Amino acid sequence: MNIRIHPAKILMFLFLTTAFLLIINLAGIFTRIYTDNSYLEQFTLLFDFDYERNIPSFFSTILLFTSALLLLTLTMSIKERGEHFYWMGLTAIFFFLTIDEFASIHEELIPIVRNSLGTSGYLHFAWVIPYGVGVLVIGAIYLRHLLRLPAAVRNLLVISAILYVGGALGFEILGAKLADHSGIKTLSYAMLYTIEESLEMLGISVFIFALLKYLDVQNEAISLMIGKTQPSQWRGEVVSGLMENTER
Repeated sequence: MNIRIHPAKILMFLFLTTAFLLIINLAGIFTRIYTDNSYLEQFTLLFDFDYERNIPSFFSTILLFTSALLLLTLTMSIKERGEHFYWMGLTAIFFFLTIDEFASIHEELIPIVRNSLGTSGYLHFAWVIPYGVGVLVIGAIYLRHLLRLPAAVRNLLVISAILYVGGALGFEILGAKLADHSGIKTLSYAMLYTIEESLEMLGISVFIFALLKYLDVQNEAISLMIGKTQPSQWRGEVVSGLMENTER
């Protein structure tokens, strides 16, 4: 039995879910700042972007896990084309990110790195140092592979990386400076972590969309049928890119 999946509809659903969580998060932030109701405050924490093991955190975990499963599917579908090692590596990375999101591994690194290097200010949340180095190494390894992908897929992956890394590292660094100077219970800090988490969710949503689109042109090798909502100008571009890469 084939499963029909429409990438555009999936992307719209993920965007709308992110927007809904964003609105509830903002409502909770202003509720905690401008009211003094302890019971209501506890409820709003269920939707706060800065807390772990709540609804937004669970949603982010699902996004990362879905990405990992799609990467695994892609790895299996192209394993005879000589590129599966790259996709296998990405699969492992996203399974790790899933575990990290659920278990907050990076948070455990903060005191270790901070005490070792004596970081403060923009590096107050010191986990960004080892993870930032990891991003640079992975980027260097995957650059050549990225350039060989069809332009339509490559552009989506670049956009998703900018959104996700810009949120996870960029706004985390800005928030660290503010937290080190003014603490974490300020409206300014709340706005920064809200932007950070929103960008992460949007970035992974675009990443999932890119993978579904790429699987669209690989579906002869897998038992997953990707539904098409538009005639395939996009598909033609991807297929042309694949043919060019094959000729190389």
